[in-house]
Amino acid sequence: MLPYLTSEYGNANSAHHLDQRAKVIVEDAREQIAAIIGAEPSEIIFTSGGTESDNAVVQGVMALAGDKNELYYLP
Repeated sequence: MLPYLTSEYGNANSAHHLDQRAKVIVEDAREQIAAIIGAEPSEIIFTSGGTESDNAVVQGVMALAGDKNELYYLP
C-alpha cells in the first residue's frame, strides 16, 4: 500500500493525470480480485468502509427480493 499512500494517489473518478493513473490501478485490482474468486470484474465493488459495505449488501438483497420500497436506492 505504501506507493498508493505516497506517490500513486489520486481520485479515480477525476480527469487529472494522477487521477487517471489511480483509475488504472483500481481497475487492475478489480480484475485481479475477480480472477482470484472466480467473479466478473463488474461484480467487485470497492467501498470506503464497513457501513457503506453493509448498506450495499442490504440494498442488493432487498433489490433481489423485489422489495418496492422507494426509501433506499442502489448506487
